[in-house]
Amino acid sequence: MPKGGFGNLIALPLQKETRKHGNSEFVDENFQSYDDQWAYLNNIRKMNEEEVGKGILNLCNGNEYGDLKKEELEEKPWLRNKKSKYELSQKDFPMEGGIVLANMI
Repeated sequence: MPKGGFGNLIALPLQKETRKHGNSEFVDENFQSYDDQWAYLNNIRKMNEEEVGKGILNLCNGNEYGDLKKEELEEKPWLRNKKSKYELSQKDFPMEGGIVLANMI
């Protein structure tokens, strides 16, 4: 991490010393560094709201929530209003259970 934190991340590629250490640069679609970082930045134009929305839809396969939308559409058994078709009794459950310590639990 640069001294004093990250600061302005847009400014990092413009600092010759930072680039010399391989830290941060503006690159093209083939990950080739632009020779003149200042000229590249000067040619970037601000996107309007519609362009941002289209870009998000493009990156998220046509839905602004991407993979999160799939999760939203999945059935949530804990939200069912219907009573279960099956009657459970104590025989349906084991007398003992195990716990796996994982996933930062």
